[in-house]
Amino acid sequence: MSNSIQASSGPNDLFDIRLVNHESPWPWSDTTQRLSNYEMIWIQQGAASLDLNLNRFEADGNTLWLLAPGQIRRLKFFPSGKSVYFRLPTDLFYQLSSEIRFPTITRDFHHLSRPLEIQLSVNLINDLREIFSRMFREFTDNYDSRNEVLYGLLKIFMLYLARNIKILNPAPLSRDTELARRFMALVSDNFTTKKMVSDYANKLLVTPNYLNQIVKRVSGFPASHHIQQYLIMEAKR
Repeated sequence: MSNSIQASSGPNDLFDIRLVNHESPWPWSDTTQRLSNYEMIWIQQGAASLDLNLNRFEADGNTLWLLAPGQIRRLKFFPSGKSVYFRLPTDLFYQLSSEIRFPTITRDFHHLSRPLEIQLSVNLINDLREIFSRMFREFTDNYDSRNEVLYGLLKIFMLYLARNIKILNPAPLSRDTELARRFMALVSDNFTTKKMVSDYANKLLVTPNYLNQIVKRVSGFPASHHIQQYLIMEAKR
């Protein structure tokens, strides 16, 4: 069985799953990387440590981390553990989070100092294992409508997370983060009719340049990028 598999969820969209265990260790433990995609790290057994923007986080088998583009991370898995790593391109992630209306991700997550850390209950772990088993089986075979099924299973996986989410130690919002959060909420609700940074800057009582600057500082990308991602997502529907 392959340990790293890519599949297309649509034109030019790829997401990646990697199994991490003693037979297939994480090859980048000593590598620090600025993320250009969203990542989910599900520690199923054992433990892992995460250096994120100069902060250290540790987690065990009851935790799932979600990381955002623009964050700088180094990830290390401890021996004899078992984890699953997901890499989700930005446009695919926006499409998923828009469809399932996951406000913790789409509106509040753009805070670079920490991961979104999700506590998993025993029942939720069992549900996620069942969904992931089907997802991985689709990766390893070449059935008809494979990409559509994979996208559907990934969406169900995220829906279960959304329904059962419990965030550990939420960080207080800074003024910049609050502005970025309000911007993301406005874009999510209005991107089909308001397509310019100035549209949102006027509502938020700031200049377009200032809004671009603050959103980039918080999320890693300017406001214009996030608007464009929503428009791309809509065009692919």
